[in-house]
Amino acid sequence: MIKLSKEDVSDDFSGHTYNIIQDDNNVGYCQLRDNPSKSKNMPNNFESHIYYEIKEEYRNRGYASEALNLLIKEAKNLNIGNLTITAKDSNISSIRVIEKNNGILQHKDYSKDDVLYRKYLVFTN
Repeated sequence: MIKLSKEDVSDDFSGHTYNIIQDDNNVGYCQLRDNPSKSKNMPNNFESHIYYEIKEEYRNRGYASEALNLLIKEAKNLNIGNLTITAKDSNISSIRVIEKNNGILQHKDYSKDDVLYRKYLVFTN
């Protein structure tokens, strides 16, 4: 079982950043944003509340799924409300993580650089 360790970040970030810890090892990090945001290349209206990244040597062990589950609970505790989460259509691992945590596919769209993305809704209640 993993735990999330809150990390202090710059004042210009509106959200919460956590290290993902497993057996005293930092296996990655994740973010829960107060307001969804997106990178400039993503499709319009494809903002996300959540970002997670697992270090390559720790992937495919369920850590991202556990981290997302904990972030959903944290969002509920912080009264953030329902969450939007995005993933590249080609990122099968991330899609599995989102769907395992009851993500509901809202729609797909192409970015400006012709990459297909998925947008999911996750209920926090």
